[in-house]
Amino acid sequence: MTDDLPPMRGGRRRRVPRWLWWLAGFPALVAVLALVALLAVLFVSLPLPPQPGAPAVLLDSSGTEFTQLTSEFLQRDITLEQIPQHTIDAVLAAEDGEFYDHIGIDPVSVGRAVVANLRSGEVSQGGSTITQQYIKVASGDNAQTVWRKLTEAALALKLERTHTKDEILVMYLNAVYFGRGAYGIQAAAQAYYGIDAIDLTLAQSAVLAGVLPAPSIYDPLVDNAASHARYRYVLGRMVEQGTLVAAERDTLLSQQPPTNPRRSVARDDAPWFTDVVRRELETLGFADGAGLTVTTTLNLGVQRHAERAHAEAFNGIEASGAIVAVDPTTAGVLALVGGSDYTNDQFNLALANRQPGSTFKPVALAAWLADGRSAEEPFRAPSSVTLPDADAGNDWTVSNYGGSDLGTLSLRQATWRSSNTAYAEMAVELGPDRIAAMADTLTGRPGEHPANPSLVLGTTETSPLTMAGIYGTFAAEGVRNEVHAIQEIRRGEEVLYRADTSGERVMGEDDAAILTDVLRGVVTNGTAQAAGIGRPVAGKTGTTQDYGDAWFAGYTPQVATVIWMGNRDNRATLPGNETGGGLPARTFASFMGAVHEGLDVMEFPTPSGRAPEDAVVEPTETATPTATPTTTETATPSESATPTETDTETEAPIPAPTRVPTPSATPAPLPTEPRPTPTATRPEPTQPPEPTDPPEPAPAPTAADGGATGRAGTSDGGSTPPTNASD
Repeated sequence: MTDDLPPMRGGRRRRVPRWLWWLAGFPALVAVLALVALLAVLFVSLPLPPQPGAPAVLLDSSGTEFTQLTSEFLQRDITLEQIPQHTIDAVLAAEDGEFYDHIGIDPVSVGRAVVANLRSGEVSQGGSTITQQYIKVASGDNAQTVWRKLTEAALALKLERTHTKDEILVMYLNAVYFGRGAYGIQAAAQAYYGIDAIDLTLAQSAVLAGVLPAPSIYDPLVDNAASHARYRYVLGRMVEQGTLVAAERDTLLSQQPPTNPRRSVARDDAPWFTDVVRRELETLGFADGAGLTVTTTLNLGVQRHAERAHAEAFNGIEASGAIVAVDPTTAGVLALVGGSDYTNDQFNLALANRQPGSTFKPVALAAWLADGRSAEEPFRAPSSVTLPDADAGNDWTVSNYGGSDLGTLSLRQATWRSSNTAYAEMAVELGPDRIAAMADTLTGRPGEHPANPSLVLGTTETSPLTMAGIYGTFAAEGVRNEVHAIQEIRRGEEVLYRADTSGERVMGEDDAAILTDVLRGVVTNGTAQAAGIGRPVAGKTGTTQDYGDAWFAGYTPQVATVIWMGNRDNRATLPGNETGGGLPARTFASFMGAVHEGLDVMEFPTPSGRAPEDAVVEPTETATPTATPTTTETATPSESATPTETDTETEAPIPAPTRVPTPSATPAPLPTEPRPTPTATRPEPTQPPEPTDPPEPAPAPTAADGGATGRAGTSDGGSTPPTNASD
């Protein structure tokens, strides 16, 4: 190192005093020495953790155990000689290519991960070695803190001093979590392929190595596309590592082996709900779950009612269905059914993305009210309307169900009748960006909803779980909590995690009361009269283009519930041209009637009103809906194309809106936690938390870092191509 600068013009050179170099470098030297000293102290003082093994126990909200997470396949330790070399090569290529060269920690890998994460703007890579990952699995400490990373590094160094590389590798392969309740490579081979580890092929090994960063996401049964991306990544890394020739990789790329259906040999009283818990555990950094006691939000009594209602509605018919119920005061999931037969098909429809149709219109109404507008303002509701330049400079044509000309309606009445044309005019007047902003706020996913006019008609896909969160916020009078399935996580007596249910007000108190008052009319006077249960209920129907999906989303002050009906794999027309006001609304009534049996009747808050009663527009319907629905907009589907109305219309005249009676304020068994106290009357929508989308499939974070996953309620089991919503 030189302390001289280049000669200055004219021949003279200025020297930097040596003491200045020392002064500048001294703090950095002290920091490095302090870090080394700290690692040395930790190295000497901390004992190595015992090998993991205890299962995670899941409790419902009352403390009753309903399943354990590790009982599907028994963990069994095997020797390194019982693991094929290509399996070892695949795991090393995916997780730690320099395993046999580092000392337990790998600063180069850490630096590479930091650079990659900075470039991607998210945590897409982890820098933990396999030794560090084993320490994390064995200790069960998943805290995302600097202190935890320091202790993990110190113990990794210590483990490398006391064990050989092969010993560490086999300990890791016998302990790491592969998903499906399988801990260790032997259990994983049984869980995914029904064979012993010694019989794993190279392709099967690449699949298993690929799921390690986030098993609930990269399991082929959960997301085949994401799994295949990881499969390609592992094979590519093996070529880079020199353990696979490129020609064999090219052959294997198109031959990803299918896995066995998931099976459960453990008692599980709510398998679809357990699937959500597994995902949430991963998101929270507890992917292995070993030794944990997890108190969930599940109410087993409500779950039994949901399963019974689901079976009565969907068993024996072609269409599938999903039911999600949440506690509005906390957004805790009370019950969840994502299909008919979990043993043979684990695709969770409660997490699958589908177009919500007109169940999304209340989001637009919430934005309208937040803008200071009234639900009593009139709109034209002709059979069809073309709005010039409304769709990114193009004309936008929208039609009502069956070509019905509904005359002029208040926005309240347009909600009851689910008028597409009235809501389209409202969306243009308000601005799609305002609706998108409200959707972002209510879902907690900023930037996810495109600001195009058709958003008002439910053309952007979302899941039943997410919709349950939106309607739960309506039921909670505009106070939003993150939808969640886990209340608390303990290890012994130590509380490792507790859900935050303090809530955030995202709608004005009176706005929420008006919106609920409008949605009550959908049940009493509109398209969802089949959803009535003899007590105050608010909700909205939804039916998408060509009867591909049928929804009903509704709530009482105690429970918010979403019913979705459709096809598992496509958006083919439902048998009988089912609509949201049909089987979904009846299933809602069956389920919610049973849940509320014996509960006190609670009233919704009375809105103050934003317009005098005489301002209410009487309907001036000028045409009679046709008996047979006709689809007038069947052009190539797109996000901005025009949906058409398919909801069942009420033929009865619509009365003027009436106000609900004063709430009785009678307490009820559900929910059990107090409702957050409103703090404002008309706040602007607040900025929600950061999005929790799953990471790009490859490259991926290490299992030791918990993976960069979305929240349970935010990770999706599948999706269908974007198509037009029609109601």
